[in-house]
Amino acid sequence: GSGNSNLQEVLLKLVRNPFIIACAVGAFLNLAHIGLPGPLLVGFGALIRLLGMPGLMFLGCWLFGIGCTARTVAVIAGAVPTAASSFILARQMGGDATLMANLITVQVLLAVVTLPLMMWLSGQGW
Repeated sequence: GSGNSNLQEVLLKLVRNPFIIACAVGAFLNLAHIGLPGPLLVGFGALIRLLGMPGLMFLGCWLFGIGCTARTVAVIAGAVPTAASSFILARQMGGDATLMANLITVQVLLAVVTLPLMMWLSGQGW
């Protein structure tokens, strides 16, 4: 900004930052051993991956004036399920491999419906 920020303004901006808030909530849930229910994470992950990502791809194409065929390819690239290799990576890195397996399975099953829908919508120009 203008360089005239005082400590109080900086701290206020940090407290309002969504990334800082998410990290704080995540740290609290982890330290309190509360966690989030697996089905909630799987459903949210599938929703973001199969609908949110193609939506963002479409928005980017629209903002930059990208045409129909290229837009459809970009939306398809955003609409595919998470790669199965992410399960192996989660297992090798000590992550929650079971949750990752569930996420991949649900995304692949839902993609049977969402992928053709996203292809059709992107071809229509939404």
